[in-house]
Amino acid sequence: MYANNIVLFSKATRKDATTINECIIKYCKWSGQNLNRSKSGIFFSKQTPQQSARAIKQILQMKKLKSICKHDRCTFTNSVTQTTPIYTMSSFKVPNSICNKLDALSRKFWWKPKEPTGKYLALKSWDKLCTPEDKGGLGFKKARDINSALLAKLAWMIASKQDSLCMSILRAKYKVKEGWLHEKNLKHSSPIWRAIEEVKSIIAKGACYLIGDRVSINVWQDPWVPWIDGFRPKPKTQDDPRNPLMVSHLMDQETRVWKANLIQNIFDAESSKAILSIPISLRPKPDKLIWVHNPKDHSCSTSGDIIKLLTNPPQAQCPPDEHWITTLNMAFVLDEIWRARNQVVHHGEVIDIQASIKLIHHKLAEYSLVWSSTVPPPASIVASLHKWNPPPFGWIKLNTNAAIGEQSNAIAVVARNHIGEVLKVWARSSPTCCPLRAEASAILWAIQLAKVEKWPHIVIEGDAKNCFDPLSSSPTTPDWTISNTISSIQCLREFFLSCIFNWVKRV
Repeated sequence: MYANNIVLFSKATRKDATTINECIIKYCKWSGQNLNRSKSGIFFSKQTPQQSARAIKQILQMKKLKSICKHDRCTFTNSVTQTTPIYTMSSFKVPNSICNKLDALSRKFWWKPKEPTGKYLALKSWDKLCTPEDKGGLGFKKARDINSALLAKLAWMIASKQDSLCMSILRAKYKVKEGWLHEKNLKHSSPIWRAIEEVKSIIAKGACYLIGDRVSINVWQDPWVPWIDGFRPKPKTQDDPRNPLMVSHLMDQETRVWKANLIQNIFDAESSKAILSIPISLRPKPDKLIWVHNPKDHSCSTSGDIIKLLTNPPQAQCPPDEHWITTLNMAFVLDEIWRARNQVVHHGEVIDIQASIKLIHHKLAEYSLVWSSTVPPPASIVASLHKWNPPPFGWIKLNTNAAIGEQSNAIAVVARNHIGEVLKVWARSSPTCCPLRAEASAILWAIQLAKVEKWPHIVIEGDAKNCFDPLSSSPTTPDWTISNTISSIQCLREFFLSCIFNWVKRV
């Protein structure tokens, strides 16, 4: 890690220069990094006296800059020129002419900062510069996009019923109801409310209900199926009448499961599969509006994840004298990256980085056992790959895991006592889904099995950190894809005298 392209502002006084120098020295001491003062510089305003400038240069031991370099200009553009009008943009719709002028000022500062007027040569279009850095741009933002994003934030706060005095007043004044996102805009309202309603279309693209008590959700009108485009199910045939139907009618209230036959008779195959894959919470809770960025992509990995996999590969568990395993590990990483690339390019599939890491681990363990014929023996290699700790006397530990396949997933649970004796092993297949949902389903199945076995004291252990963190003593907010599953696990937790969830590192 390193700090780069940082711009510090202060008054041109000795006192401020001394304070900045002390902060730099303290930062270098704490972080272990060194500041390259020969590559750093000071930029003074035109009204700075020469005597003060010389004193500050001597204190900071840096040279005076006559002009701002490209890196500093990029920082200035992102942190100053494009953030100054944010306060106004967060409440009002700024006219397009003003947004165009703001963009023109940013472009002028980037390409020709020294002269206030005159033409300049733009070597790259502004649209290209406004793309993210990982896509070849500089991360600049258009004023119109900033304005729309800030207003969309207010629209989302209103639509999701966030607990705020300002939002409560706006919802009461303009009589906001459940279907507000899809209603027509009011003709006579304040400028602020008109600006908010104009960006409802942005929110509607990703707004979807997270199933709770299912009482207030209309099957045909409200977005509630997060796994399909548009978040609304399609009928089995286009000629079928779309009679008023609530989501609660599709579920058996006693067993808390979907009515599979009814769903398959009403909806088409894709919609039926998506609905049946939605987990139902055992504990009723209000329906919640969530944001789903891409309904078809819940386990997509970015290019940054691929780079991290290459620069920080899964740790190769091997003795110090067998460095060939480390080389083999890197070969598996490169092979998996190439395989994932072919799946995306030739088959249009989505990269699942966690499934790729698991596959690398399995390959490494298998090849290590086959090829390692010298000391240490295979048994010690297996022991180094995983160390299991027994539970206390009278307790049962259930280890869970999930395997991700192309056609289906598999989840498994192993129950052992305090001496490590295997009491029972369960395994079953499950529909294809992202690794996070599969791991959460395995934990839910484990606690259901423990309830059937009537074990009073249990420990559930696994390597899915995002699933175990919401179940820990200091719980965190779970991902929306597993929110209902975590709620069901918490509900079943009350049936045990003692129930502990333990996360272990993936090996």
